[in-house]
Order: sequence, then structure tokens, then C-alpha cells
Amino acid sequence: MHGSTRRASVKQHFSAVVHDSRDEKHNTKSSKNNFEQPNITVSGKAENSYGFLTMELVPGQACAEQLFPGARPEPDLSPPSLNYTLRDKKLRIAVFWCFVFFDCALVPVGLYLFLWYNNGPGSEERDPLSANLVLSIVTATIGGTGIIEFAIGMWKLWKKGSNCRVIGAKSRWYFDWFHWWFGLCLLIVVAELVVGTAFTKPNRRLLAMPLSSVLAVFGALLLVTDVLHLFSVRTLVRISSVPRGDRVPVGIYPIIEDVCAVSGSGTTLFRESLERRYKASPIFRIMLRRLSVFWTLGALGCSAGTSFMIWHFDDIDLAFGCGWMVPFIWAGVWCLATIVYVQHMLAKEKRLWAEVMALNVRAEQSDQV
Repeated sequence: MHGSTRRASVKQHFSAVVHDSRDEKHNTKSSKNNFEQPNITVSGKAENSYGFLTMELVPGQACAEQLFPGARPEPDLSPPSLNYTLRDKKLRIAVFWCFVFFDCALVPVGLYLFLWYNNGPGSEERDPLSANLVLSIVTATIGGTGIIEFAIGMWKLWKKGSNCRVIGAKSRWYFDWFHWWFGLCLLIVVAELVVGTAFTKPNRRLLAMPLSSVLAVFGALLLVTDVLHLFSVRTLVRISSVPRGDRVPVGIYPIIEDVCAVSGSGTTLFRESLERRYKASPIFRIMLRRLSVFWTLGALGCSAGTSFMIWHFDDIDLAFGCGWMVPFIWAGVWCLATIVYVQHMLAKEKRLWAEVMALNVRAEQSDQV
């Protein structure tokens, strides 16, 4: 009686989790990198990887395989490992983002205010620096960290014997999804800075737009990718480790894969581990879908709000400062919220996985008796 009650409790728990996501049914042939979940057969019925969670777990059958199709549980009863941790990278991450904040926020705003009101048009000097010269100096100092990071990433992916290329890469020119879009963002930023200082009277509002434009690009990218994923559209091009012709992945998936594999030194092993974890765990898939929506809405909302401040605030100095500072404030809040949510979901995933595996062991023992 106790075993039946326990199985029913676990079943209801998983049903509540999975009913929060959409049922995904696919009839196409699965491949090595296919993001569709394979059909399984239980008691003579074919159910997809979500539908089976609402069924009774029959003692003696592979209950864990029903709940996590394709999984290979580790000895510690944990989900498939990602083979990646941030514990030994916290200092490096902190130093990197300090450089980014200094390079893309403090320097543009601080140098602009200092030069403009001490040596430029806002000063009381008889022969001040021109507005064009002041802003040309400011823009020349922007973006060094991003350009260096882009170059390092390109070298890691291009060099002979690279250990961080996408799964199935056949040549040195298989750059990943994030790298291509990062390159596009750099071009947009350079174009805005060049146009903003191209005239005798520089457009200071346009010069405050680069970060908003980057958020708009990535927000739109996540939105389009998520919509295509929702309608099970097939990819026309390779999206990182997802080959052409497979289902479009969740928008945030290739970004996590590429950033951790290249910038985070997770290598191709992380790409493979992430794919294995994504296919094995429904809770992990739900978590990524929610995070994708969370970052999509946040990026687009922050871009729109910051752009409004830049073009509608009467005080142009305040508008310039908001354009370079607000995106960093938003990113900090979103990152903290993401850390808390991910820790909660991973702990929940691990706990439920262990419960299901323990249930499976007890069910097999009961069947043998």
C-alpha cells in the first residue's frame, strides 16, 4: 500500500510539472542531434516523452526510462552531467565583466562629461575643443573588450585542432551561432558610432544607442527562434550543434552552448553534455524555455525603455548616461534572478530524478519478490 501511494505521489508531481509545458509531438525520423524527444512504448501503447508522465508506473518496468527517455543515470542517481561548473570560474567572470562595465559604461559617460565640461563646448575656455573632437575621442575608447573577446573566440574556433567547435563541424570555418550574431552586433555598434560623429554637429543621442541596439538584436533573435521552436519549424541553416533540417531549438539553447563552450572553455564536451541533458530531462527543457522567454521579454523591454529615455529626455547629458548605464543595471538584475531560478530548478530536477530512480529500484525488487 505504501509503495502504491509513493508511486502515485511521484506521478502527480511530475504531471504537475510537465502540464506546465506544451506537448511536443513529432513524427519525423530522429537523428544524432535531433531535439525532438523519441517515442517510447509502455504496455503496448506509444506515448511521447511528455504524455507518458501522466500514466501509472507499472512495477517491474523501466520506470526511470519512462520518465527520462534516453537517459543514462549516473551512479549517484543524478541527471546526466553537464561536465561543466562555474565554481572555478567566478573570479575570471567577475574580472571580465568589470572590464566590460569599465569599457562600455564608465569610460564613455565619465570621459564625455569630463571633456565636454572641462575642455569642450560646455567649458568656459576661449578656445574649447570642438564637439566633434570630444565625441570622437570618447567613441575611440569604446568597445575594446568586446572586440578582443570576438577575436579570441574566432581564433579558438578557427585554429587547427580546435576543441570547442560545434558537434559535427567539418572545417575550420564552422563558426557557431553566437559568434555570427556577435559579429553583426559589433558592425551595428561601429556604424552608429561612425554616423554619430560624421557631421560637424555630432548626434549625441545616436551615440548613446549602441547597447540598446545590441539588446534589440539579441531580443529579436530569441523571440524569432522561440516562435519557430513553438511551431516545430525545421532549420534552414545549422544553428551551432543543431544541423540543418532539425527542429529549431529553444532560443537561449545555442547561446548557452556557444558561450560556455568557447568563452567558458567548456569545449565540445560541454556541447555534447548539454545536448544529452536536454534530451534526457523534461524539467531541464522546461527551465530553458522559461529562461528564454524571460530574457527575450527583458532584452526587448530594456531596449525599448532605454531608447525612449535617449530620444525623449530633455536633458541630453542624462539621456547619454542612461543609454550606457541602464542596460548594465538591467543585466545585473536579470542575472541575479536567473541564478536564483536555475539553482532552484536544478535542485528540483536532481531531487525528482533521485526519487524516480529509487522508485524504480523498489519496484523491481517488489516484482522479483
